[in-house]
Formats: sequence, structure tokens, C-alpha cells
Amino acid sequence: MVHFTPLQTLGKSRSCYSLANQLELNPDFSRPGKKYTWNDVGKLVHKMRTEWDMLCITDVVYNHTATNSKWIHDHPECGYNLVNSPHLKPAWLLDRALWHLTCKVAAGKYATRGLPALIQNDQQLNTIRGIIWEEIYPKLKLWEFYQIDLAKAVEQFRTLLASG
Repeated sequence: MVHFTPLQTLGKSRSCYSLANQLELNPDFSRPGKKYTWNDVGKLVHKMRTEWDMLCITDVVYNHTATNSKWIHDHPECGYNLVNSPHLKPAWLLDRALWHLTCKVAAGKYATRGLPALIQNDQQLNTIRGIIWEEIYPKLKLWEFYQIDLAKAVEQFRTLLASG
């Protein structure tokens, strides 16, 4: 069996899970003078199955859209954001904190702690891990997103039950 990563046109990050065009075959699969199409992919898959006795699978990641996708610029409401997906706020906060840490490391602000701009060994990774767990994570207080006022929740439940 052959497992294809997504076959669509990639976004500027070049990640196979960040698509610039969900409907277009990645032009990187073509060669000079020959543009391959989805029909060509279908022929290859058929040949693999009938002549080579091989199966194939691929990841379908239509919801993984690159920042440089024309579609997401035309329909920004379709992207995950804190308005239409407020449950993602903890992930957003963590992502922003890690981004800021990355910028600070790249700018040399942690050099005095043995952390150069270019991370090259396990010791430096352990230093980053320590910074995240000892400095960044406690400030985020992500656990607060998962706490509830039990008495208030029980009272709301009673009210809902009583009102039918």
C-alpha cells in the first residue's frame, strides 16, 4: 500500500497539511512540458491496483487551509477564529505564547541562559522545555478554562429541569 500525503496545491508554508487550493492538483507533481491532472492521478491509482496489485490511500484535509489561500481570503468567516470557535481560546493563547518565545529566542534574548538563536542539541531543547513549563505555562493559567462554578451549574440544571 502507498500512502499519499494530500495531493492538492500547497500553501506558502509548504506543509502538506496547509492547502492553498483544495481543488487543484499540486503543480509540483508536473514536469516541464507536461501538466498532470486529477485524471492522471486516477489512471495511476487504477494502474497501481490492476497491474501492480497495490492499494493506495490519501489524507483528505479540505479543512486545512493555508494563509495564502484565495478562498480563505474570500471567506474569512470559514476559518477558525475566536469568534466562531471560542473553545479554541486556550490553544490560541498557547500558540501566541510559543510564537513570542520563538521570537525572543531568535532575537538572542535567552543567550545568557545558554539558548542560542539556532537550536542544535538536546540540552538546548531541555532549556526551552524548562522555560515553557516554569515561566510561560504558569502565566497562561490554561487550567482556568476548565473550571466551573459547581453550585451555579447545578442550579442552572435544576432550573432547566423545572422549566421542562
